[in-house]
Amino acid sequence: MYELISEETRGKVDLGWLKSSHSFSFGEYYNATRMGFGRFRVINDDYIRPQTGFGTHGHKNMEIITIVLEGEISHKDSQGNQETIQAGEVQAMSAGSGIRHSEMNQHKELTTNLLQIWITPNEEETEPGYQQKNFKWQETKGIFPIVDGTNSNSRESLKIKQDASLTLYNMSKDKHEDIKLSDKEGAYIFLIKGSIKIGDTELKERDAIEVKSVKEFVISNEIEEAQYLVIKTIL
Repeated sequence: MYELISEETRGKVDLGWLKSSHSFSFGEYYNATRMGFGRFRVINDDYIRPQTGFGTHGHKNMEIITIVLEGEISHKDSQGNQETIQAGEVQAMSAGSGIRHSEMNQHKELTTNLLQIWITPNEEETEPGYQQKNFKWQETKGIFPIVDGTNSNSRESLKIKQDASLTLYNMSKDKHEDIKLSDKEGAYIFLIKGSIKIGDTELKERDAIEVKSVKEFVISNEIEEAQYLVIKTIL
């Protein structure tokens, strides 16, 4: 029901300009036991040095979500979108039938830290799309539904082409959050800061846990404040 993915066991990449930790198989990191979770395929924890980044490259048939934790990233794509995503902002890009883009840290001094998340779409070869929003989730305590493709009526969330949702929690000390899942759903929790406990499992910063075969569970942070991401997906 609960499977811990500790920070120490994630795949590590150091290219000088980029340091990244992969929870699932990605690029040169391959782990046959970690190929994804339901429709959720990638979560990379990237640190990008100043004046460097990902040059123009292509994607197809993937929902790509970028959450900037520190610094900023400049985006430019073949659909004509050219934006800078700041810390606290979230970008959702639907690659659809094909899109080319670059992601560069143009700051002269600050390293950018971001989470890049890939989710397979429920329909392929669709029209590419781009969304971006400042949720200011780091500035205010609370629960922030940042991405939702489950046909909910939430006006706040960015939309994706898959029955999945991403919610960011920025919680004060001594909070307990009850998470409910449908019979077909699982949850992947990634701890950004602080410490939390799920069942008998304790997580420290950058640990993650997969939850399945349960309809309800509790996330508690009794020791300190915590920031974490909850991803729900059809298994």
